[in-house]
Order: sequence, then C-alpha cells, then structure tokens
Amino acid sequence: MRHYSRMRGQWEYASRRSPGGFALTSAVVALSLLGDALLYALLPARPGHFEVRVWQVGILLGANRIVRLLTNELAGRLVAVRGGRGPLAWAVVLGSAVTASYALPLGFWGLLAGRVLWGACWSVLRVEGYLSALAVSDSSTRGRIFGVYQAATRLGQGGGALVGGLLADLIGIPRVFLLFGLFGWRVAVLYVVSGMAIAIVAGWIIGRLKLERWVEEWVYEVKVGES
Repeated sequence: MRHYSRMRGQWEYASRRSPGGFALTSAVVALSLLGDALLYALLPARPGHFEVRVWQVGILLGANRIVRLLTNELAGRLVAVRGGRGPLAWAVVLGSAVTASYALPLGFWGLLAGRVLWGACWSVLRVEGYLSALAVSDSSTRGRIFGVYQAATRLGQGGGALVGGLLADLIGIPRVFLLFGLFGWRVAVLYVVSGMAIAIVAGWIIGRLKLERWVEEWVYEVKVGES
C-alpha cells in the first residue's frame, strides 16, 4: 500500500513539480486547444455549415467564457481535492469529445451545450497549467516560466486555426474536427502513460540511490483513492 501510494505521489511530483512534467502539461494544454481554435476560425466564416444564424455565432463563441465564471472556482476545488492528474486527463477526453461533436449537424442548442462543456473542461486545463507553472518557478523565474506557458498555449491556438483551416479546405470540415477529436484522445492516453512512466523511473532511481530522505513528506501522504 505504501509503495503504491509512493508511486502515485511521485507521479504527482513528476507531473507538476519537475521541468519535464511542466513541459508535458504545457503541451497537453496547448494541443487541447486545437478544436476550439478551429471553431473560432470557421464558425463566423461558415455559420450555414453549422446550421446556426449569424447572430447566434457570438453567443456560441462567448458561452464557454461565460460559464467559466462558475467553473473556474469549481475546477480549483476539484484539483485541490482530487489532484491534477485525473481531472486534467478527463478534461482532455471530454474536450476532445466536444471537438469531435462539431463534425455533427448539432444546430444552435447542440453547439451551445458543447461550448458550455468545453468551458468547464478549459477551467480544469487552465488551473492545472497555472499550478504546474507555479510549481516549477520561484520569484526570480516566475515571469519567464509563465511566458513559456502562455507561448505554448498560443502555439496551440495558432496551430489549430492555421493547420485546421488548411485541412478543412482539403478534407472537409467534419473530417478535420473528427481528426482533432481523435488526436485529443491520444494526447490524453499519452499524458497518462508518460506520467506513469516518469513515476516508475523516478521510483526506481530513488530506490536504487537510496534518496528517500530527499523526498518531500507529502509524497507519502497521497491517498490511494485520489486520481
């Protein structure tokens, strides 16, 4: 039980408090933005394709921001109680499902439901991204670390709009949203597998070099029920 708890604690440490964990989290957050960025590019230009009226476009593109007035607080509490790994992975999975759903003729109300759910997912992604940046920075490096994080997320947004727009012309709008959705699910799997791999390697190194005394005590206090 203690060994399993230690491994989970090391995963928490590696996924948030190491430079590699910060880079992994930043990449996951950035890649999760592909579908959202593409919708911002295509919905105003092709409202008829999505079966919505022009005046409904602004409502749909703003709904995810409005709901975050509520979900940002809830996401912070969720991450505080459950840790960051599980909520982040689930946010990527659900966000990818929303992206894939844009390939369907949902109409206004279906898209509105998807945008609200995406807003909740983004709250979790953003909270965990900020916490990861805070964990690897101090007063002398915080500006630089947060600049790297913001640059990474902007790359995800720019890449989603640019690459997604080109693909939409080549293979069609529904196919590119499905492609981005499937890619997001793979990102979630990669995040979980990479985190477990880092935890196993870290545990092996700690055991072999007898570095237990350098491990922070909170690592051993992670409960098995946390995800």
